[in-house]
Formats: sequence, structure tokens, C-alpha cells
Amino acid sequence: MKKERLMGPDIVRTFAILFVVLLHSTEIFGVSGMFFNSVGGYFSLFARCFAITCVPLFLLLTGYLQCNKTLSKSFYKGIIPVLTGYVFISVVTLLYLPEHHELYRPTFFDGVKGILDFTANPYSWYVEMYIGLFLLIPFLNLIYNNLNSKKHKLVLIGTLVFITGITDFIISFSKEQSKAFITLDYWKNFYPISYYFIGCYIREYQPKINKKLHFAALFIIPALISLGIFYGFKGSYLHSWTLSGWTNITIVLLSVSFFLFFYDIDIKNKFMRNILSDISQRSFDMYLFSFILDDMAMRFFVEKGVAIEQWYIFIGLPLIFLSAYLLAKGKQLLFLLVRIYKVKFKK
Repeated sequence: MKKERLMGPDIVRTFAILFVVLLHSTEIFGVSGMFFNSVGGYFSLFARCFAITCVPLFLLLTGYLQCNKTLSKSFYKGIIPVLTGYVFISVVTLLYLPEHHELYRPTFFDGVKGILDFTANPYSWYVEMYIGLFLLIPFLNLIYNNLNSKKHKLVLIGTLVFITGITDFIISFSKEQSKAFITLDYWKNFYPISYYFIGCYIREYQPKINKKLHFAALFIIPALISLGIFYGFKGSYLHSWTLSGWTNITIVLLSVSFFLFFYDIDIKNKFMRNILSDISQRSFDMYLFSFILDDMAMRFFVEKGVAIEQWYIFIGLPLIFLSAYLLAKGKQLLFLLVRIYKVKFKK
């Protein structure tokens, strides 16, 4: 009997890709560089609190789903779909850019170099990071699974969260980036491993929470964070280091809270299961395709000379999300046709 697909991870991944689009939409229509003097500014900041959890949710899912993987040939084959999808969408991006950016005329070798150094698609920094994390997964699992107790695993996670997140946490409420009195900047780039181990821990111990209280907290905590930042920066602009990184301990707690609320939820409705499952499986492609769509949105406003209003996010967000999904479905269909052709050709 075929094992039924877990819906909790699909729900989390669907929110994660939605938050990716929301995060980029707040850059286009909302909060980045905003002068804080309006209610709209506050709600844009509130939306960004949720949106910033997008990458942490993906990393938590990686730990949750990959925590039992071991060194094997079949494991390493798992990176092939990621690489083929990345190369294909990078080529599409390279074909798009010269048509819409007159000063950008890459040669063939520039394109190859861009794919190899992960600059062909500006959003592919995540692919570069994920490849390294993927290659480490069997060894990270050896470390985690050989710790003797739940306490030791919590100490490992707590240590990683502290050394990767303390600096950004301190400076996030400061108007001067240099005011952090505890600086462990060197370790900030280890944040994917922090989230990976938290995902492993959740998979192993399956913590249960009070859903009603947790649901309220999911809105109250971001509301308070947004309020603190809003009034702290009222009459000035949001700085680039405020609420902008995934290492910040505040973002870690919010991301884990969001994950815990949804990871064990099940949905019985077959239609909803199919929709969420399909979006979840297309999320990687949607993420990379969204660069083209974000760029098109930005260019539309610049070329038309239209003043960007915050409320445009209510139109732009669903349009970009749906368009990214349709592009991802188109890629899926194309790859399917190629596989069918190859099978027929071999016969």
C-alpha cells in the first residue's frame, strides 16, 4: 500500500515560497528604505516579519526531511533535479536579460561563467548555499545522531543559534550598525546548519503545542516586533541591517514557531492536498523564476513612470506567485516531454 504523503511539510513549503514572493514584493512595493510615518509603513513591516521567515522555513524542512539520510550513491543522486532545474532556469534568465536590459549583453562564455559562479540568476545564491549544505547532510546527521541525549542536542542547537544570531539580534534595534557589544560576525554564515539541526530535532521529538495559544502568539509577537521597530525608526528610514537577516535570534524564534504550528497539520480534502502538494514540489522552480517576474514588475513602474504605492502589493503578490507557478508547471511539462521523447528514441 502506497504511503500517504505528509501534508504538514507541504503546507510549510507552500507558505515558504509565498513568503519569498512577499519578501521580494515588500522590496518592490513596500518597506525597503521606507520613511516610517504612516500606518501603511507599519503593516508593511508586519508583513516583512512573516516574509523574512521564508529561507529559515526551507532550511528547517531540509533538516526535518533529510535527518535520516546516510552516505550512499542514491543520496547523492538527489542533487541532480536541483542542478538540472537551476541550469535550465539560469539559461532562461540569461535569454531574458539582454531583451530587457540594454546594457547587459553577455557572451556565451559569460553565460557559462554566470551559471558556474551562481550569478546568472541573482536569486541563485540559495542554490549555491543549498549545494554545500546538501553535501554535508550525511555528516551533519552523524554528528546529530551520535549525541547521547536530548539535552546534548539542545545544547548543540542553542550554541549554534547563539553564535550565529547574537550579533544581528543586538544591532537590529540600533540606528548605528556598529553598536553591537557582542560580535561573532564570523559565525553568521553557519546559520543554515543551525536551522538544519533544529529541523532534525523537531523530526525526532515531534513537539506538540497548544494550537490556539500558538496561533495568537504568531500574530502578537510579530506585531510587537513591528511596533518596536516602527516607533524606534519613526521619522527616519529603515536601515539595511534591521529585520533583514535570517541569523537574527528573533527571526529564528519566529520561524521555528511558524514551523511548529503547521508541520503536523493534516488535510483530508483531496483537492487541497493536490494543490498544496503540487505547489510544494514546484517551489524551487517558482523561486528561481520569480526573479524574472520581480524584474518585470520593477521595470514596469520605472519605464511607465508610475509612482509605486504600498497597496500595489495586493495586486503584485498574487500575480507574481501565480505566474511563477505557471512557469514552473511549464518547465515540468517540458521536462516530461523530453523524458518521453528519450524513452521513445531508445526504443
